[in-house]
Amino acid sequence: MKRCVVIFCLCIAATQVFQAQQSVTGSVTDAQTGEPVDAATIQLLHGRNEKLVNYTLTTARGCFTMQVRQTDSLQLVVSLLGYKTVKQAVRTGEDIQIFLETQAFALREVEIRPGRV
Repeated sequence: MKRCVVIFCLCIAATQVFQAQQSVTGSVTDAQTGEPVDAATIQLLHGRNEKLVNYTLTTARGCFTMQVRQTDSLQLVVSLLGYKTVKQAVRTGEDIQIFLETQAFALREVEIRPGRV
């Protein structure tokens, strides 16, 4: 009887450990061209306090995968220079498709003069 109780407790503990790790996966593409976006920053935030949970970069094919323990109220933030930042609520286990729109920005003029500073 004691052995059955121990085995039962181990099974319950093992299930909790395996359920604790879940993943968030998806892909990021350019909204205009449909091409995958390489090296975009992916941040996973806890929705309530926007605390960083995990982060990664997209691969050359625009794909990403992150392991998470918290599954409630997650927010995904995708950013890359030259594109508008995207914020989206997500759930673990679903395949997320993100389309980034280009963002034009102007640089200020730089004037170079000879002489000492």
